[in-house]
Amino acid sequence: MNKLFRKTEKILYIYPDIMDHNNEFIDRLEESINKLSESDYQIIEYKYFEQMTHEEIAEELDIDPKTVTRRKNRIIKRLSFMLFPDDAIEELKNE
Repeated sequence: MNKLFRKTEKILYIYPDIMDHNNEFIDRLEESINKLSESDYQIIEYKYFEQMTHEEIAEELDIDPKTVTRRKNRIIKRLSFMLFPDDAIEELKNE
C-alpha cells in the first residue's frame, strides 16, 4: 500500500488548494473525509491542512506523538481504500 498511501497523502496536502474545484474526484474526496470521526478529522486537518508536526498535534490533542503517527497511518490507509478501491485491492493482492 506504499504507493497509494503516498498518493493519498499528496492529495491531502493539496486539498486546501483544490477544494473549490468542481469535479467528481474532489466530491469523492470530500465524502470520504466527511465519513471520518471528529477525532480522525482533527488529525487530518492538523497534519495536512495546517501542516503541523506530529509533536504539535500530540500536544494539541493531549496524546502521545506515536499515537498520532499510528492513527494518521490508519486513517490514510482507510482513505486510500475509499478513494482508490480497485488500486488498493490490487496492491493487497501483490503484497
